Amino acid sequence: MKKLILLLSIFFLFASPESKATHLIGGEIVWECHPTNGNYRFKVRLYRECGLRELPPGSGNWVPTAGLPPTVPLTGGPGAAIVCNLVSQQDVSPDCFDPNQEIQCGVDPVGTGAIQIGNYQSAWVTLNGIPPVNGWTFAWGACCRPASVINLNPIESSFQLRATMYPYNNTNASSCYDNSPDFLEDPKVVACSGADIVYNNLGF
Repeated sequence: MKKLILLLSIFFLFASPESKATHLIGGEIVWECHPTNGNYRFKVRLYRECGLRELPPGSGNWVPTAGLPPTVPLTGGPGAAIVCNLVSQQDVSPDCFDPNQEIQCGVDPVGTGAIQIGNYQSAWVTLNGIPPVNGWTFAWGACCRPASVINLNPIESSFQLRATMYPYNNTNASSCYDNSPDFLEDPKVVACSGADIVYNNLGF
């Protein structure tokens, strides 16, 4: 039985104007327990559209989208922000069944499915205190979404990642009891035209 439960949600609240568009398209927040001392290490995965933009439109001048941020500071815990540093990044654009449809970061235009993942992690930290009934919600947000994302309702001008750690039997969280749930499979954020997709996110 899990002693700490994670409510993992990804909120996309975006604005539609091109002037507010950005390159980030989502992410995840998880944590793990140190095997001996009870500390926590937080991990963040950010996904960004990594295609080329034409600036200004129609100019024939293609430039890369903005890169990943070097750090992601998580707020909402019992103390100061927990800073997660970028430790690796990789192109997770889909492999298409047709070699003529292959998609790559920095090669294909924005909107064609070029996706990069950035992996972040914090130093080992101690969380002291008993989470309130509504839990500690660790969160990070950024402005807007890529203009190429067209299947979401543009309600607000930002999106937010968040994960909530709830109390367990009124026990101090200074000793990490259990890892948070995690997704062991990268999300299939895009799919190639005509391809059949079977997807299991391997929640663990």
